Amino acid sequence: MIAVRPEAPGDAAAIARVHELAFGRPDEARLVDALRDSTAYLPELSLVAEVDDAVAGHVMLTRATVEDGEGGRAFVLVLAAIGVLPERRRAGVGSALVWAALEAADGMGAPLVTVLGDPAFWHRFDFVAAYRHGVAPPTPIPGEATPDLALTKALVSRSDAQPPILTFRLRVTNRTEITANRVVVADRLAPGTALVSARPSQGSCRTSGQRLVVCTLGDLDPGESATITVRVQQTDPGAGINVAAVGSGSPEDVLRNNVAAARISAFRPNVPSACPSAAGPVAHASC
Repeated sequence: MIAVRPEAPGDAAAIARVHELAFGRPDEARLVDALRDSTAYLPELSLVAEVDDAVAGHVMLTRATVEDGEGGRAFVLVLAAIGVLPERRRAGVGSALVWAALEAADGMGAPLVTVLGDPAFWHRFDFVAAYRHGVAPPTPIPGEATPDLALTKALVSRSDAQPPILTFRLRVTNRTEITANRVVVADRLAPGTALVSARPSQGSCRTSGQRLVVCTLGDLDPGESATITVRVQQTDPGAGINVAAVGSGSPEDVLRNNVAAARISAFRPNVPSACPSAAGPVAHASC
């Protein structure tokens, strides 16, 4: 039977032994000791699993913050480290520890728990890839290279017709050595414009609602680019701004170049004259 409880003062040596045997090195045990001595430590979230009255596994959740880049900070938890004795693996010890830790986190009201690991593995514990919530580490994780999609958008032509036809060129480039999967561009048309056409160099485009154009471009290999030519009719003479964003099915560490915008200038519509145009003189004209 597996019994999970908070660690006790006398458990430190047994916990260190678990991590050293689980990983075959002392690094994780030292990490646990360092976290225990830090302000991030939460005693009620350092849990051990006992089998036959002996410590067989350990998990720790510690305090961290997520920053929004504008001074905002939110309290979150980080799951690290977790270890199970080699002879107790595949016996439910690790799962019991994770579920107990997540239940304790819920009891504390923690809005988010993060873990460094493979989303395909951690999905069984209801984890999802962090980038889907806009969360990324402060620096890229060594050995965990991700694509870097860069989006640009420019107004390339404006017709002389009234109302004018505007042509925009969007370009998506994969700037890293990792393939970006299922690349999608969403182009929000400016108010007072109507879509004429949207033609991608690969994939297809469709409209969603009145002013959103969604282009599915497929995969982009390292260094590869795709373009989208969007033509709109400017039905409102006022100025506006056209904003687009790119994303993919692959996580990205760098998001600052995933949004691009292009401004639309105001124009003066031609107003038909109210005066008659006749070949001969017109009496009493008041134009």
